[in-house]
Amino acid sequence: MRNICNSEHRDYPQFMLLPEDQSYPLRHHCAGCAYELGVQHAREGRAMDLHGIEGLPYSQASNVRHRSPELAYRMGYDDVESGRL
Repeated sequence: MRNICNSEHRDYPQFMLLPEDQSYPLRHHCAGCAYELGVQHAREGRAMDLHGIEGLPYSQASNVRHRSPELAYRMGYDDVESGRL
């Protein structure tokens, strides 16, 4: 059985700004979890590492449905780097 995300971040409106992306290998991975991973990596001073997205939970709920996990990760990373977070 797949690991399914039930976090409230799936309702955050900023994910509606991301384009839809159903390409493999990231199809259906949670964009909210990818965003949070990007934030975590930036705060830890780590380089961007998109390989970690493949291990994130899946989600087809609310505002993260079909949204690009790769771009969500980059958005989280950039929000920290730019000082927005």
